Amino acid sequence: MFVQTKKRFVLWGLAATLVAGGGATAFAQSFVSMGPAPSYGETAIVQSADETSKTGTVAGAIQSIVVDPVNAGTMYIGAVNGGVWKSQNGGASWTPLTDKQLSLSIASLTMDPTDATGQKIYAGTGVTSNSNMGGQKVGILYSADAGSTWSLLGNGTLDKSVVGLVVHGGTIVAAEAEPVNPKTGGGGLYLIPTDRTHDSSAHRRLVMDAILCGVASRSVQALQQASTMAS
Repeated sequence: MFVQTKKRFVLWGLAATLVAGGGATAFAQSFVSMGPAPSYGETAIVQSADETSKTGTVAGAIQSIVVDPVNAGTMYIGAVNGGVWKSQNGGASWTPLTDKQLSLSIASLTMDPTDATGQKIYAGTGVTSNSNMGGQKVGILYSADAGSTWSLLGNGTLDKSVVGLVVHGGTIVAAEAEPVNPKTGGGGLYLIPTDRTHDSSAHRRLVMDAILCGVASRSVQALQQASTMAS
């Protein structure tokens, strides 16, 4: 009985120390906004009043970011419902690239580490907003010229949210699932040859039904790291 009581006091003391912050070390941190810049408007429209009692700012959520491995200072972001954006000056200013494409809902974004030109961009479309609202799920938006023009890949196979992407040379691995509403089922992990993206018979489903979209997504992340290291 005495031993159990002593253990309880020890645990309570540990919990109190953690709550009080005694077991944590504070680090000075400084964050700088990298854009894109927020929009301004009336509170009734932007649902914010951080400027005045009647006006505020609002910005879309960022789902993915990829840094160009070839061209210094160039990076791309994929917004939840705002398309793909590009910066060529380290984030000081941004340019939208996909405003005229079929979908502005970007669920994943990647570049091919074997592409010596740094021009090839792959953006998986899909719904990741917790409101479960978004644009069409049209597969993968692909650009071979750093975002100037786009085409669709895998749209005959990928009909759900493409939540993860890795591209290496002639192969695309895509994780497809519905992170906001996983009970809808379907999806999976797909292997797509880049020279046969429009031939659904050449697309292989590596995982039947991505039960846990996280499993598929983490698999793609691991492949992405391995792909980058091998380049």
